[in-house]
Amino acid sequence: MDVIGQRVSHEVFGSGEIVGREKNGDILVYFAKLDEQKRFQCPAAFGRYLKAEDKAFAEQMSKEGAGMQAVSFDPAQIKLPPRENPAEKNKANTASVKEKEAKPVVKDTTEPVPTETVKPTPIKEVQESHAVADTVKKTPVADVAHTPSVAVKEQTVEKEAAAAKEPTAPTESVVAGKPVTKEREKISADDRHRRYTAPERVKGVPQTYFVLQGGTFASSSAGGYIWAPYSQNDGVHQPYWDSLEYVEPGDIIIHGEGAKMKAVSCVKAPFRESDKPVEFATKTKFTDKGRKIDCEYHIVKNPVPTKQYRDDIIRLVAGKRFSPFNNLGNGNNGYLYDLDGELAKIFLGALVEANPELKEVRFIVDYLKK
Repeated sequence: MDVIGQRVSHEVFGSGEIVGREKNGDILVYFAKLDEQKRFQCPAAFGRYLKAEDKAFAEQMSKEGAGMQAVSFDPAQIKLPPRENPAEKNKANTASVKEKEAKPVVKDTTEPVPTETVKPTPIKEVQESHAVADTVKKTPVADVAHTPSVAVKEQTVEKEAAAAKEPTAPTESVVAGKPVTKEREKISADDRHRRYTAPERVKGVPQTYFVLQGGTFASSSAGGYIWAPYSQNDGVHQPYWDSLEYVEPGDIIIHGEGAKMKAVSCVKAPFRESDKPVEFATKTKFTDKGRKIDCEYHIVKNPVPTKQYRDDIIRLVAGKRFSPFNNLGNGNNGYLYDLDGELAKIFLGALVEANPELKEVRFIVDYLKK
């Protein structure tokens, strides 16, 4: 039985879904309450930390866990070290003490090396020596300060030339064409652009993205938007939030939740500043204002699991610095990621095959023809 997609519950984290499995057998569980993944040992975690909702799956985990426990605690396989004889141990300790007492004490006959006594210099003599040193100066300090060497002149010229080549930083009042708010002032514009680099666009071809909407998909899709904060309240920001600033009208977004692709949307307008939506109210670490993008959602009746295309994911995007998937082909933590164009066509083709009504959606058909 495949564990991916099985629903489980945790006493503290609440309801979750298994979205991945590591090579060592550990499972990755996505909890909507936390909007993040947690790793558990499988099947050891079942019955102790996790509870499976499917009865057949729960019985299977119980059997596998019982089998592992029986092997781990088989008394026949445990070899204990030989027990020490207390009498022999005391006899050995007594002999060791007698041997130490029998050894003669050797006195150290080395004479100490006499140390040299250093006579301190009187303060008066030090002051007089300083006065003499001052009278020896030949060049005034002012003349030295205003007479730079050839090496210093060359360094100055090089620095001025390098500074002229550097691009001018954006003003504090405007960043990416938008007015700066108090929340945005916490984020350095230079740092933000250094951490996220927008992909190079091809003229006439929309950019494709993948958004991970665990726990917020229902509300966001009903409202027709995606939203991300400017940063956390402590000023820490993430590139998968900053990426919203580079999305343009006509771009295509594939929406994922619970390791399944549940919708495709077309971007209607550039991002705009917006208050935190209701579904993000539990995210108390987020700033109250953020970026909002209006989208034309097309929710599918038959969601497609991304695990069906694990080989394509690993081949095309896994392991890259900014990717929605990790080296095992499972979803990363985060929000809006760039999506490789070839992989986007594979995903869109699979969604159209499982949901023929998407053949009537113009922007999807046009992209698959490119």
